[in-house]
Amino acid sequence: MDNDQVVRRANAAAQLLRSELWTEAWEIYRAKVFTAIENAKSDEGTIRGKLMLGVMNDVRSHFESLVEMGKYAENEIKLDAERKKRRWPFAA
Repeated sequence: MDNDQVVRRANAAAQLLRSELWTEAWEIYRAKVFTAIENAKSDEGTIRGKLMLGVMNDVRSHFESLVEMGKYAENEIKLDAERKKRRWPFAA
């Protein structure tokens, strides 16, 4: 995947994380998981609930990681453009 693609994915991930729908879905999911943990009749139910919350945290972390990789890729694109400008006078 080239840097332009990474930046596009990062922008899409950032837009998703900022969206009202994501925030709403995240809060509803968290509330349901916490309710399930509180109402668990056994340690197994509590563990299952914590696992569900962990998976959702992993999803969120993945999107946040995409955003960070996009920032890095944007910087690389800028650096490449600057390098090309500096080399141009010396090109054959």
